[in-house]
Amino acid sequence: MEEAMNTQLTGVLRQKMSVRKMLGLGFCAVLLVIAVFGEGVCLQAAPADEYALKAAFIINFARFTQWPARSAAGPANTLELCVAADPSVRRAFRQIDGQQVDKRFMRVIAVEETDDLSGCALLFIGRTTSRDAREKLLAAVAAKPVLTIGETKDFARLGGVMNFIMRKGGLHFEINPETARQQKLTQSSRLLQLATIVAEKKPEDR
Repeated sequence: MEEAMNTQLTGVLRQKMSVRKMLGLGFCAVLLVIAVFGEGVCLQAAPADEYALKAAFIINFARFTQWPARSAAGPANTLELCVAADPSVRRAFRQIDGQQVDKRFMRVIAVEETDDLSGCALLFIGRTTSRDAREKLLAAVAAKPVLTIGETKDFARLGGVMNFIMRKGGLHFEINPETARQQKLTQSSRLLQLATIVAEKKPEDR
């Protein structure tokens, strides 16, 4: 299984393709996934296009993550991506609604910290979400099979599994393997190789 996942991931990442080709989007942004995620992304686009690109990354994160059997509530053929972010982000993410991930189909749902998150398989927390709300969201899914993804400083060091970061003009991502383990998630070793690996911050360093 691991070998098959790695082979598939290598094939996906080595293709040079625009987000428009990847998702069938109708905009003409200069967004190119170059060689592999680890080499960064050429990003010269409006903020709305930034989130279309992040949505494309998230689809691939999901494809190379394994959840425990029967881990999420809801129909067995859906994979719920819960989005705690402003409306423009949610609109961009809806362009991956219905995309296939193995035998399941992505379903994008807007959520807030007061909502029931029991059906979420993935949880994206946007940068405009307050610190208090972010902490409540992470606490609600702690130790549950939910792939949490953020885009704020130290997100993956403060309870999140994955985090988008900008470095050297490119879009990269961090992974906290220990948090992923606590969330009962298994991620492809190839995906881990392409990420910046981080660890949980000690309480005294927060």
